[in-house]
Amino acid sequence: MIHRQNVGSHQERTPAPTDRHTLTVPETARLLGISDDATYDAVHRGDIPSFRIGRKILIPTAKLAAMLGIAVGGQTGAAGDEG
Repeated sequence: MIHRQNVGSHQERTPAPTDRHTLTVPETARLLGISDDATYDAVHRGDIPSFRIGRKILIPTAKLAAMLGIAVGGQTGAAGDEG
């Protein structure tokens, strides 16, 4: 899915966050409809799966979708369904 943003007199095409393999904490917060602080807290508690590259915290979209029971690439998942 491609989202289009009007920029001046032309449209800029940017990939939707769910088209990517990872999301940042602020992107995840917007997707879940919660604050950045609440998302950081959930990451630190281990409620939201994440990994770190340097100082950057990234959330794998496939694991987030599985945690929420959302189909991604024709698959569905449920919390705790890791194999």
